[in-house]
Amino acid sequence: MKGGFLFFLNHTFNFYDLKSIVYYSEVFHEIGLQLKKLSPYSNTFILTHCNGSSGYIPTDKAYKEGSYEIAASKIMSGGEKAIIDNTIDMIDKEF
Repeated sequence: MKGGFLFFLNHTFNFYDLKSIVYYSEVFHEIGLQLKKLSPYSNTFILTHCNGSSGYIPTDKAYKEGSYEIAASKIMSGGEKAIIDNTIDMIDKEF
């Protein structure tokens, strides 16, 4: 919900040298690329649309451009950084 708190599920798992990041939502491609770039694992995969949906996770840039995904998103502008930072923090704790 915009302006409040959103219970947001994601998790990660390892398979040998592979790190998978799983989201219960549709993550914009640019966010996935940023997560792969920041991950300490050389083989990082972003899996979306898993076990339900938390809606769209748009980039901050997309909010300026406007689109259906922005209107339907439960996440406010600025959420991109929080999601990336928290996901990388979760990965770093597991590394």
